[in-house]
Amino acid sequence: MTLNGSHFEAVLYDEKNPDWARFKITGSIHGNALAVKVETENSDAGLDDYAGKLKVSPWHLKVITLSDGYNMIGIKLDSN
Repeated sequence: MTLNGSHFEAVLYDEKNPDWARFKITGSIHGNALAVKVETENSDAGLDDYAGKLKVSPWHLKVITLSDGYNMIGIKLDSN
């Protein structure tokens, strides 16, 4: 994941095959709100619009939740 100013970009890899990039996510973050486009790799599906938030738990765990109104994507950020 990269964050450059308000530009957000992430590539999500398959859990069972970590060499396979499943999704590419690009968009913007303002405060804790995200608006992104999600591309499903190796698919003829187009870009999907997702929106979500960056949340920080009381234990300082950072999580991004995204939804297109039907599907959900969750990303746990490393605490490094």
